[in-house]
Amino acid sequence: MHQFKKLIFIVILCFVAGNLQSDSGRSPLENMDFYCSVSSLNCGICGLNGVLPKSRISGWASIGLLHLRTLEVYDTQVRLSANSTAESGSQYSVLHGYCNFGAESGIAYGYAHINSMPNRGIATVDITYGIEDEIDFAFLEERLCQECIGKILAEYQKAGSGKCRNVFLVDFQTMEFYALSESITAFMINNYYFHIDHADGLDRILIVYAPKRH
Repeated sequence: MHQFKKLIFIVILCFVAGNLQSDSGRSPLENMDFYCSVSSLNCGICGLNGVLPKSRISGWASIGLLHLRTLEVYDTQVRLSANSTAESGSQYSVLHGYCNFGAESGIAYGYAHINSMPNRGIATVDITYGIEDEIDFAFLEERLCQECIGKILAEYQKAGSGKCRNVFLVDFQTMEFYALSESITAFMINNYYFHIDHADGLDRILIVYAPKRH
């Protein structure tokens, strides 16, 4: 009987230790559930007045940046829409853009410089992050629908705790958005190839439109 009790104690001890070890590797948000009272119609990203529907009205057709603290989107112009007049110039012309992500209470959210050659399907994006560049889920919970905040949370968990910043990539064709994980330097999204050089407070992104050849 004594040995049986000892065996039960060891089994329970192993079970508890295993759970503690499992939990230690999780991000603080891994098991967090968000209840969003915001409807999809009023969502700051996908709603009627959200930033993604507005981007379609503007004719943006390729890859953009989505800032999760200001809920603004910016076009990288790696490709332009068919009715755009910007592509009518020389095939070697370079488009230059600047995005100021804004500030709040004296805290700047950073900025980005964009250089693109849409006729070649190439763009470079240099992002300088602000001091506070972590995702504020309390802020998003008040402004986004359940589906959008779920997608952001999934990307956050995929990137790993502390490795996911406020700026996401967005595909204007599919309306999907993706985290810039510090642990990933090269990947494909649909017909686009991305290479990222990470530095302290900086990201340099190379975007190449590379559809499959038939």
